[in-house]
Amino acid sequence: MQDAVVEPGVDPTPAPADGYAVTILMSDATVDALAAGGFALQGFAAVRTTALDARPLLWFRTEAYAPRTLLTWDMAYRACTFREDLGGAVTIRAQACYPIEPGQRLRVSGAAGTGAVFNDGEPGLIAIENDTGRARQAGVAIGAGPIAVAPVFGGGGVLTFDPQPLVLLEFSTSHREPGQAVGATTGPGILLELAEGTSHAVTFDIDDGFAGEGAGAHVVPAGSALAPLLNAPAP
Repeated sequence: MQDAVVEPGVDPTPAPADGYAVTILMSDATVDALAAGGFALQGFAAVRTTALDARPLLWFRTEAYAPRTLLTWDMAYRACTFREDLGGAVTIRAQACYPIEPGQRLRVSGAAGTGAVFNDGEPGLIAIENDTGRARQAGVAIGAGPIAVAPVFGGGGVLTFDPQPLVLLEFSTSHREPGQAVGATTGPGILLELAEGTSHAVTFDIDDGFAGEGAGAHVVPAGSALAPLLNAPAP
């Protein structure tokens, strides 16, 4: 299992050994109100980067929620180049994506954004090097879902990405598609600091919003800028 999998109506289960699990608990009345209002559950994932102009992308969107909803995923990364330039409500579609792990480097050499992965990257970081001679958009995906994008210049420009154990969940009525660049939250959200291989539980109420226990759960108001929360520049 690589992408975020949403399983409504299931009991909390242990997270994958190398992945994460989050359970969202809601009352029947809240679920009914969300469905009647056309709300979708949306998710974003965090990655630090050297690019100051990186933008977060919508990781997943689903209307398959229930009073007890389990999300599970593992950290199977891909390095990607993208066809479209950013702008407005552009949906970013992956042009070329390659499985990659922290410590590896994607060297992009083809005019169509194709390349090859090498094992000579910086420890703990995912690197994308652009040797095509022209600027393009590049980023990182978890499974099939891109999570961040930034421009990388041609002639040997390099972006590095430092994956973070942070996800942001929100309920929203916006009609976004996964892979779309998003500037701010449009509904009540929660930012979760996760520990690999552990399960986490949060609650959501239609009137009171999200709540989570511990120092790693942070309520995020609607209208909050996403980039500072998810794509803070790498130190």
